[in-house]
Amino acid sequence: MTANNRLTRTFPLTFQGLVAVAMLVLCSSVAMAHTGLKTSNPADGTTVNQAPEELHLTFTASVALVRLSVTDAAGKQLALDFEPSTDRSAEYHIPMPAMQMGSLKVEWAAIGEDGHTVTNSFAYTVDPAASASEHHAHGEDHQHSDDHHAANGGDGHAH
Repeated sequence: MTANNRLTRTFPLTFQGLVAVAMLVLCSSVAMAHTGLKTSNPADGTTVNQAPEELHLTFTASVALVRLSVTDAAGKQLALDFEPSTDRSAEYHIPMPAMQMGSLKVEWAAIGEDGHTVTNSFAYTVDPAASASEHHAHGEDHQHSDDHHAANGGDGHAH
């Protein structure tokens, strides 16, 4: 057997082995990925000029939202009309109390389809002096067309 014949016979086996390893890595990373928060309104880091009537949470998959709290800068928890549930949804709309001002921290816990509990938090600020659509999460004021805002989540979107 010549060296060229050995290379021809071992190359397909080596290639098949590499493909198998790549598939294992890809499948294991997909299996290990947990559900997370896709978007929120208000978004993390944004400043809005009026308190939202509802908190909108959109997850990457259906979850059971089992814990939700909103805390102000003084550490006082806002009274929410939220009841934990085992019902699953990818979107939640939680009514918010009136008169919320300043920095607010939202903490949540959800059980994903894989049975794992995922927790996280985000924060936003309610400031009546803030511009309705030009104050962004990165803290700089600048102009965009209305089309840009519509394409990027509306007023007060985060960049």
